[in-house]
Amino acid sequence: AGAVDEIHAYLAPVLLGAGLGAVGDLGVSTLAGAPRFTTHDVRRLGEDVLVVARASPSAHPLTTVPSTTPEQES
Repeated sequence: AGAVDEIHAYLAPVLLGAGLGAVGDLGVSTLAGAPRFTTHDVRRLGEDVLVVARASPSAHPLTTVPSTTPEQES
């Protein structure tokens, strides 16, 4: 539905076992059809890592949302 324009993914060096998935079924069956994002920022937070990614200009239709910056929202 184009509702995702930025992803914040936290990675931690810990194994928890099985759990809930972060994203439900998007109806994508190949990597070529998967929504694409571009890494915008990577930060180390102690032993964890934060990856911020934004929808690529050539993103899959699921992610084509015009992005705004805080300056544009004012």
